[in-house]
Amino acid sequence: MRLPDGWRAVSRLNALRLTGLMALLAGCGLCFYMMKQVNLTFEKGNEARQRQHAQYVAGWQRLMPLRVLPEGAESVVPPVVAFSPAAFQQAGAKLVSWQPSDKGGELVLDTPWLQVVSTFSLLAERDMQVAAFALTGENGTLRFTMRLVHDDEP
Repeated sequence: MRLPDGWRAVSRLNALRLTGLMALLAGCGLCFYMMKQVNLTFEKGNEARQRQHAQYVAGWQRLMPLRVLPEGAESVVPPVVAFSPAAFQQAGAKLVSWQPSDKGGELVLDTPWLQVVSTFSLLAERDMQVAAFALTGENGTLRFTMRLVHDDEP
């Protein structure tokens, strides 16, 4: 059986088109293969991160187990003491002035040096923070001026 003479005769333009089409198909196949490999690598890394996170959580749960209160037991929450400027007149300290503001206020005390440190702890118990303070000597005592803000204020 003999093939026709024209089947081998392909023009240069058609040969270039055919070569370009084959190259395009090969390039698309290569891109698809590479994307699949990247996706597999990403999935393996994600699975490894999930296993590592599970081990991390299990380690912390082993080290720091949650403490559950026994049935019927109540949690002990210390009572919150309300702030009152009059509460600072004790053991030699004298309230000179109190100027309230919307976020706290200014408290001025005449106090001995030993009372200065305890004043900070009393304020902390009453959910107050000292934003600024000044100590000046006056008539043999210390004038302790504080600008106070509520603990929940920024």
